[in-house]
Order: sequence, then structure tokens, then C-alpha cells
Amino acid sequence: MASSTQNSAALAKVRELLKTEDDLDKVENFTRNLTKEKSTIDSQLKLEQERAMNGVQTMINNMQLANKHLKELEYSVQKLDVLQKDSTSDSEVSGVFDKAATVLKNFTDVEEIYNNFKTLTEKMDLIEGLMAMELPENSDYYSETSSGDNLLLIHYQLTSLRDFRDQISLINVRSSGDAQQVVERSFSRLDKLITHFDYILSLVIDAFVDIVGCENYGLIIKLVKVIQYEDNEDAKLQLLNGMLNLKDKSSAGTNGSRISEEINSAERLPSNVKRSGPRGYRKKFEQSFQNTIDESFKDLASGNDYSKLLQLLDENYYETLGVYNAAVARCFPPEWRFFEKILKWHQDSLGKIFVNMLEDKSIPNSAIVQVLNFEYENKKKLREMFDLKKDQVNKFVILTAEKKNDLLESCLQFNKKKTTEWIQNSLRSAVELFHARSKEPPDSKDEKLGIETAQIVVEILRSNIKALAELGDSKILVEYLKFFASDCMGYFYTTWKGALESDVKKWTLPSESGGEEDSTIGYMPRYITVLANDCVKLVDALDSQFNDSKKLLHTSFHEQITEISSQASGYAIELGTDCLKQLNGFIEVEYTPFLDEVFSKQWYKSSSMIEYSLQIVDESYMGPLEEFLHPELNISLFEIVFDQYLLSYLNALFKRHSIKEEKFASKIERDGNLIQQTFSRYADENVVTDQLYILDILIDLSSCSQAEEYIGQWKSAVEVFNDLPTDFLQIILENKEVRDSKVKTIVGQCKEISEELAVTGNQATTFMSNFHYRAKGKNSL
Repeated sequence: MASSTQNSAALAKVRELLKTEDDLDKVENFTRNLTKEKSTIDSQLKLEQERAMNGVQTMINNMQLANKHLKELEYSVQKLDVLQKDSTSDSEVSGVFDKAATVLKNFTDVEEIYNNFKTLTEKMDLIEGLMAMELPENSDYYSETSSGDNLLLIHYQLTSLRDFRDQISLINVRSSGDAQQVVERSFSRLDKLITHFDYILSLVIDAFVDIVGCENYGLIIKLVKVIQYEDNEDAKLQLLNGMLNLKDKSSAGTNGSRISEEINSAERLPSNVKRSGPRGYRKKFEQSFQNTIDESFKDLASGNDYSKLLQLLDENYYETLGVYNAAVARCFPPEWRFFEKILKWHQDSLGKIFVNMLEDKSIPNSAIVQVLNFEYENKKKLREMFDLKKDQVNKFVILTAEKKNDLLESCLQFNKKKTTEWIQNSLRSAVELFHARSKEPPDSKDEKLGIETAQIVVEILRSNIKALAELGDSKILVEYLKFFASDCMGYFYTTWKGALESDVKKWTLPSESGGEEDSTIGYMPRYITVLANDCVKLVDALDSQFNDSKKLLHTSFHEQITEISSQASGYAIELGTDCLKQLNGFIEVEYTPFLDEVFSKQWYKSSSMIEYSLQIVDESYMGPLEEFLHPELNISLFEIVFDQYLLSYLNALFKRHSIKEEKFASKIERDGNLIQQTFSRYADENVVTDQLYILDILIDLSSCSQAEEYIGQWKSAVEVFNDLPTDFLQIILENKEVRDSKVKTIVGQCKEISEELAVTGNQATTFMSNFHYRAKGKNSL
């Protein structure tokens, strides 16, 4: 079935090809092309077949040859094994070979010694000439651009001569005295050449920074290669000495096979170790580096100009360390960890300079601050520039913890001292102006009298915070802020409070000069107003400054700073409150004579005493002062004045005028309306109404006659004024001429009600808590 399908497909293709008679001509060409293509393919297949066969034959030949070589190698190994067994079993043969080898070595050594002595002077001349080319005679400067081409050659020749001298020195121990003198004279020039070579290396080290600055790394690499070679040779010698010491102790040991193997290793080492003692170039190299660094710092600090020194350090110190770091990374073996040593030498040298500087008693505190600031920034920069971790940086501290703490404490005490002086000086001049009142108060609250100190105080605080923050020690900064809040602000408060109290007395007392009043006494309310406004500015500025200080400290200190800030602001707030109380005192002194007439016979007839007292409050003080007081102070002054006015009004009860019940309520209402009209100008009317409710309570209590009524009214009263004292009820009862026994009973029961409310309630204090009972004959408050 499949064959039939294929035939059909073939016939279809033939039909497609031979559609016309002309297509028959194509058959011959097609057949010819197929024949050519077949010949080409056959030829290619034959070539590939021959190539594959040749490859296979080559592989077979290689395998046969390898097999032959393996058999020859096996035979050779077997033969060597037989010879080895024969030689080791025959000690006489082995001994002959050892003696022959020793004789040959002696001949070779003698020949080498002869040749070395023969060329000794020539080699020294060569070294001397090469050194002259590297460093001219009497020169103490090695050019930072020098290629140092002769350094390695000089070192090689010097090392050969030194090794030769060490070899001869060992032999010379058994020689005669004349022979020893001859040897010493022969090598007399060598020590001078060695010293001169070491001097050249020290000059290269001195010019290290300049060499790296010229990117002359080839010279640095040559220097390092010399030191590296010497260090390796010293290490070989140390290893050999250790192995020989082990050999000396092996006779007492029990670890036979292992120690025997180590002894054999030690016996093979002398052919590779030419020197008889360590030459210590690595140690001298490092010491020279350290000396160079020490000298550079001594030169830097020689002028005793501390400011210039610290400026130069800021400009060049880290740049120099960067140069060293780049050179070490390019040219030094990593296992030396050489940059860490360079860094430590720099830090130690700098620490010595700082310690010497700080021992100078004349050094200004600003220089101490700069040193501490440099030390603080030093740690940060080392971490950033050289990718060092904190524990690594701690190994390179400039100042010890004890020294740093001493300096920090010194700076703290200095700042405390200066702060105290500045605060005292600023307050002294301001208080003198306050006492003198020589300047008439301005018409604008923006103008100054010269008694304002808020800006100065805050500027003192700000400058000290900035200075101490640069030291990088949070505890010192917090300690200063605590000092400022308690000591400085405490002094600020007590100083101004004393000035206020001493001058306020002059308001009511005549001056000592002939009983005449002080001509400037009228300025006092405005001076106090300016001082109060200054306290508000001080509170705002202190809050801002303490908030800014939080940004300089870890969050763990923030809660403590908030407490310190509250303490500092508290003094300013308290002083501002005292100013308002003094202003209220002025007002109270003037209206008290009028309020003393309240509840008198005249009071029932006229409201004039109330009107006069309110006129004093309104037109003489509250109205004029409103323009000059800070808005917050106006609110506070209103509360103080209003509370005290109501207390003074109610204190008239202690004048013990009889209460005429039929008229008492209407007169109280009359006064209440007048008081509300006046004080509502300075506060929300609801606030005034709430306070005036005490007059409603006064009316209600005065209208009672039975004990139950008093008790009922009292329950209502204490729900509004929770701290209303029973003294208030007692004086009302006395003015109503109630019997003492009844007064005692009623007051006792009402007191129990107040005490029960005090246990269950948690209300705010009201102004009525300041109302206190006074017996007959006591003056008013």
C-alpha cells in the first residue's frame, strides 16, 4: 500500500515535469546534472573515509608507543629500587659517597672564598659608585622623581658581601690573630657602605608622601622589595635556629620518627640560609617610618600657634592618610597590614601633640573645644574614608577615655562659668533700667525699653549648645541643658522677682525724699507689661531651642530634654504670671476702697461704688493694657483680675453688714449685670456668666431660713463650685444673724456634703478655693 502511494507520487511529479513535448528536451539535461552531482558526492565520501581511517591508525600507533614507554619506565624503576636497596644495605659504600661529597664541597667552598676575596675591593668600588649615582656625596635629599634603578642592584651586591663576611666570620673564629686582623681590614669599608645604604633608604622613607604624590610607585615598590627580601631571609634564619634548637633537645625526646624528620629538614636548610644573624631591616624600616611621622608632627607643632595647627590638620591630615593608604594598597604585601601601623603612628603622634598642647595653662578654651571636635570628627572620617568598623577605629583613638572625659568636663565647666557671667551681666543692666525707669514707655508695643532679655538669654543658650554639640558627647550637652534650666533660669526668675517686689512697694508707699511720690512711678505698669511680654517670647524661644537640641541627641534623651525644657520654660512662665499678679495688685489697691462699701447701707441706695471700681478696672488698666499685652497675657490677666475682683466683692461679707433679704437679691443682680457688662469686653460672655453664678448662689443661700433649705442649696452650689468652702456659708449665716449653734449645725452638715463630693469627684480648682473665713477684727485680703 505504501509502495503504491510512493509510485503515484513519483508519477505525479513526472507529469508535472513533462507537460509538453518541449519538456522532453529537459530530461537529458536533468540526467546529466544528476550524474555529475553523484560523482561529486562519491568523491567527498571517499576522502572523509580515508581521513577517518588515518586518525584511527595514528591513535593505535600512539597507544603502542605509550605502552612501550611504560614498560621501559617500569624496568628503570625496578632497577633503581634494586640499586637503592644495595647502597643502603652497604654502609661502607654509603660512607665513601658521603666523604667524596664532603671533599668536593670543600674544594668548591675554597674556590668560592678565593674568588670572593679576589673581587672584594672591586665589588665595594662598584657599590660605592652606584650609591654615588643614587645619592650625591653630602646630599641629604632624595629626589621624589628618582627611578631608584640602582637600589636593588646595590642591595644585591651588599647582601652578597654581607653573606660572605658572615661565612668568613664563622671560619675566622678558629684562625690565628693575624688572620683575623687581615679579615677585619678586608671588610673595613663594608660597614660604611651598609650605613650609607641604610641612610639612602631612610631618605626614601622621608620623601614617601612626595614620592607617592608624583605617582612614582616604582621607587616605592623597589624599597618594599628590599625590605621584603630581608624580612624573608631573617624568617628563614629564625626557622633554622628553631629547628637546630629542636635537634639539640631531641636526645631527651620520645617522639622519634617526627623529630628525626625535622632534624633532617634542619640539616638541609644551611644551603639556603647565608646569614649568621638577623639584620632587622623590617624593624628598622618601620622605626624609620614612625620617626619620620613623629618629626613631621613636631615640626607642625613647633610654633605653638594652636589655631594654625588645628587648621593645618583639618586641611592636610586626612589627605596625607589617603596618600599612605593608596600607596600601601598598591605597593605593600597585604599580610603586613602596614596601613594600620601608619594610621596608629599618626594617631599616636597627634595624641602626643594634643596632650602637650592641653598641658599649657594658657591655652584658650576654644582650642580645647577644637581638639575635642577634631577627635570626634576623626572617628567619623576614619570610618568613612577607610571603611573601618567601630571596634577598629577604637584601636586608633587620639585621646584616652580619661583624658577626653577631663577635657569634656573642663569645657562643660567653662561653658557654665561663661553662661553664668553673661546671664548675670545682661540681667544686671536690664534690672538697673527697670529700677531707674528713665525712659518713657513707648506708644507701640514693638518698641523696646532696654529691659528685654529674652533674646540675649536664648542667644547665650544657642551659642553654648552649638559649641558643646561639636564635642560629640551627648551626656555633656544634656548636663549643660540641666544646668541652664535649673541654675540660669532659676537665677533669671529670682532676680526679676526681687526687682518686681522691691519696685511694686513704691506704688503705694511715698518716696523717702520729703514724702513726694516717685515721678516715674506711673511708668511701672507699662514696664511690667514689657517684662511680661518678654517672658512670652522667652518661653517660645526656649521651647524652640530645646526642640532643636533634640535633633542633636539620640531619641533616648528626648524625654529627658522635654522635662528639662519644661523646667526652663516654667521659670519664664512663673515670672510672667508674677508680672500679671503685680498688675492685678495695682488694680486691686485702687478698687478695694470702693468694694469695701459693698453690702453697706450706701450700697443698698446706690451702685456708684461698683461703677467706680469697674471703671478703674476697665478704663485705667484692662483697656489701656490690652493694646500692649501679648494676646495670651491678656487672657491670663483677665482671669486673674476677674477672679480677684469677685473675691474682693465677696470679701465685703466680712465687714458683717446685715443682710436685708427683701432688697439683697435685687442689688446683687444689679451688681452682677454691671460686672458682666464690663468683663464681657475682655472674654467670652459665657465664661463671665459661669463665674458670676457665684452671685446666684449667694442670693439662694441668703434667701434660706430653714436648715434643710441651706443644705439643699449647698448641694446644688458644690455641684458647680466643687471646692466652695463652707466659710462662704458661715459668713452668710453670720450676716443673717443666725444663732451660733444653728450655724455650727448647718455648716457641719454642709461640710460633710463637700467632703463626700471631694472623694467621688475630680473637678478642677475654682477661684472660690481662695475664699477664706476671717474672724471679726481681721483686715481684708
